[in-house]
Amino acid sequence: MKHCMVLFFLLGVLGCHRNDKVKLQGDTDPSLADSLSEKPVTNSFAGVLPCADCAGIDTRLVLFADSTYSLSEKYLKKDNGTPFMTRGSYTVRNGFQKDKRALVVILDESNPQNKRYYVQYSAKPKYLYMLDKDGRPITSKLSYMLKKVK
Repeated sequence: MKHCMVLFFLLGVLGCHRNDKVKLQGDTDPSLADSLSEKPVTNSFAGVLPCADCAGIDTRLVLFADSTYSLSEKYLKKDNGTPFMTRGSYTVRNGFQKDKRALVVILDESNPQNKRYYVQYSAKPKYLYMLDKDGRPITSKLSYMLKKVK
């Protein structure tokens, strides 16, 4: 019963969490950069993801130890290269398809409109693969992969 109460409490807290999406103009606000740099980082991933109407999306995902994330997306050769910043919470689940040791990272699980899925396969721990909106692998010749950075 205690576990159920804790679970409902956590779900309530996550449900009240705001997802802030900010379009940054020019230089990043130093106070925002400072607040993010003070948090202990669990992992960072970066890469260029495919884009239907631009040259690609320069993406950087930072996962913090307190289960929050910061996602920077810059549309190449579009919108003057202005980055879009999204911050929110994430959860991690163990196992994906046949890989029982894979990790599935879910951004904003409690918000269906902003929810995103990524998987880190146990055989490729330096990479994070973007999944579709339903949490399934994306079938494409294009690369939906982010590489771990330090």
